[in-house]
Amino acid sequence: MASLSSRQDVTVTSSEITSLFNLIRDWGSGEQDEVMDRIDSQLSAIAERENISKGGVLARVEDVDGLTLLHVAAEYGKDSVLDYYFRDGVFIFESGLRASQLNRKTKTLDGPIHMAARIGQTEFIKALASRGVSVDSKGAFGATALHFAALEKNDSLVRDLIGVGANLNTQTMSGQTALHIAAQNDDVATATLLLNNGANPNIRNAGDLKAGVVARGIANSQVYRLFLERGLPC
Repeated sequence: MASLSSRQDVTVTSSEITSLFNLIRDWGSGEQDEVMDRIDSQLSAIAERENISKGGVLARVEDVDGLTLLHVAAEYGKDSVLDYYFRDGVFIFESGLRASQLNRKTKTLDGPIHMAARIGQTEFIKALASRGVSVDSKGAFGATALHFAALEKNDSLVRDLIGVGANLNTQTMSGQTALHIAAQNDDVATATLLLNNGANPNIRNAGDLKAGVVARGIANSQVYRLFLERGLPC
């Protein structure tokens, strides 16, 4: 069976892509086995028609925005779809192709891990990390999953990302660390978590501002008060 890596004439229609996406979007409680069987059945039919592996088909399941089946699964927190990528007989001698799918970016530069972080799908992020996806992978504007968690004021996800080894001092294209974002949002819970786990308060963003200085500019800022109490630069 030919691998997609050596085939350029594979066709997966837009209606087939929509059908696969809708299976995940319409997934009801207790329907995991049924939905996964239907996904496998549809992929198998396309693979047989195109004479490629099911993994080869998955690599061509992409809409006009660059969303893949794994992006949709990440948005809805369906870990069993990720497990499917590692099922025997899906990617046949195509581990490199599979790895590329786990990190594939949309047209807005979101990988599955960034999609999951935006929505707060913690377990999906952990599953991706356990499969070798870097939690420090950069998406749109150079943001990591930790930046998105801070933007959403999701201190629970921030805690979990710290637990799987996220770099607390990674900067976006504008020089923002997660601590800068917490300061800007006056999110004292996230700021406390970050500082307690070693986030560097001396890093400057593209505007030459430390996180404490950002906090100082926010009226009645709890984060600014936190920095003052700890004697941190602000």
